[in-house]
Amino acid sequence: MIDVFNRLMGSQRKERLLVREKNKFLDLLIQASPQGIIILDFNERISDINPAGLRLLDIGDMEEVTGKRLNESGVEVAQQLSGMKKDDEIVIRTSNASIYRCVRSAFIDQGFEHPFILIEELTRDLLRIEKESYERIIRMMSHEVNNSVGAISSTLSVVSEIFRQDNN
Repeated sequence: MIDVFNRLMGSQRKERLLVREKNKFLDLLIQASPQGIIILDFNERISDINPAGLRLLDIGDMEEVTGKRLNESGVEVAQQLSGMKKDDEIVIRTSNASIYRCVRSAFIDQGFEHPFILIEELTRDLLRIEKESYERIIRMMSHEVNNSVGAISSTLSVVSEIFRQDNN
């Protein structure tokens, strides 16, 4: 009986250690993520925001928003975020021309569902794509203008030659 108890305790200790290590890894991953992450409690109040989320949402101090509902937080995009339901995905444009892709999901912790919102900044990617598109259009237009100029130049050369012959 004692041997079984000791094995059970050893197994529980290993399990607890494994869970702690996974939680620590997830905490480090959340803190290092380039995506903003807003974690809400089961009352829809902000419980945590990672550093990228603070930067993207232009929040100076976490204490400003902790415990508040999204629409009470004073964050510019709060209204759109607070209207999201589980598994919703939206694209938000802010007044300073930033573009964010936001996805709402949830995880289970200690038997309770905790909603969270992932915020990914698309502004740089979209600007890069837009720049590449304009470069392609400019290259095409340059090609067409050069083709036209070449044809016009050739025609003018022929006309100029005809005028020279007529003068002679």
